Amino acid sequence: MANAIRAGYKERGIDLTDEQVNAMVQKSMGKLMKPVATSSDIQEKNTHPLISEAALSDAIKKMSGASAPLKIEERKDGFIVNGTPYVDAEGKIKSYAFDVINGDITYLVEQSKNKQSAKYIKAGSSDEAIEIASGTRENGIWSIVTTSGKKLSGEIFSPMPRGVLLGRESAVVRYTPGQGTKTSALPEGYALAPLQHGNVGATGYVLLEVASASEKKDSASGLLDSVKNLGAIFGINEKSDYALFNLDTRNIYPLNISSNGKNIHTYSQCYQKKLGINVCDQMFSFESLYSKTGKNMTHYYWLADWQKTNKGPVLVAMEGGGKATAINLSTGKKVLAYERTLGISTFDSKVNPDGSMSLRTGWIADMKDIPDVSAFISEQPELLIKTAEK
Repeated sequence: MANAIRAGYKERGIDLTDEQVNAMVQKSMGKLMKPVATSSDIQEKNTHPLISEAALSDAIKKMSGASAPLKIEERKDGFIVNGTPYVDAEGKIKSYAFDVINGDITYLVEQSKNKQSAKYIKAGSSDEAIEIASGTRENGIWSIVTTSGKKLSGEIFSPMPRGVLLGRESAVVRYTPGQGTKTSALPEGYALAPLQHGNVGATGYVLLEVASASEKKDSASGLLDSVKNLGAIFGINEKSDYALFNLDTRNIYPLNISSNGKNIHTYSQCYQKKLGINVCDQMFSFESLYSKTGKNMTHYYWLADWQKTNKGPVLVAMEGGGKATAINLSTGKKVLAYERTLGISTFDSKVNPDGSMSLRTGWIADMKDIPDVSAFISEQPELLIKTAEK
């Protein structure tokens, strides 16, 4: 190789020293001997180590946790277990689902704008959370890979107390570690609501949204929606934009809840026209669970909650803005919990440490506390209820 290099440069009229020739030989040999990545090297670099469903289920079962009674509360970033806030070091907790009875909690942590991972933790556990799936979103579609290697996709990526939920245009996919996936078709004309307040995994029920109600609207139509929403709030008209649907039995319960309440409105370029009257040139409308003063209590997320209690699954809902109702989802019995024609200001439900569900509802000074919704339903006269097989 040294002679060939020397001869090549000699033809161009350049005489190389021995040191120059040796340097060129070393450089050429380095390039030739550079290691080449094999297919197994590439595969190891681009994939995460997989774990079987059985091993994942076993790891979850072995996770330690706090003993009953449990008190799990919501907060904007993370959640609170028995008075102790829980956050994730990897990023902001975007959404979560929990089961007070057995302590299961699954949450989605945001790693970047279009990347989230689903993690499982036992309530009160000091162990590190177990990642059960991760997803990336592109062009509005979530591509999910579970820790066991299963590939799923959908427009909606949501947690269940033990597992994740994916919604497509006409179907729902449930993934539970150790059990795999289960797909259910949705009734025609409905889509999965992006946010699920209730316990999907334990009850088998999901909240559906009328397909037309999920279409995006511009700010100009926001004011008209607000006016229409007043009609539903004051009982002038019914707007059953939502329904509770059982993925296994296919029972469906339409709910008089309007989709118009999802948005909050902000105003700009305002000026005073008359005493006490401001006129604004621009209004912006966007969906939000919270307003400047706290919960956006016209958002559907806060208006329907269904849980598995120590006496079976129950639903509480604020319908029409002025009526609080409760349904025993095992028997279908629906009762009136509270009613006020001019609207309800408070609607708070929770699962108590003993496994019962309680409800606090009413208007400012006129509040009603129901410590056990299941017992309350059994004691009250039944309302007429719309239910159908789909």
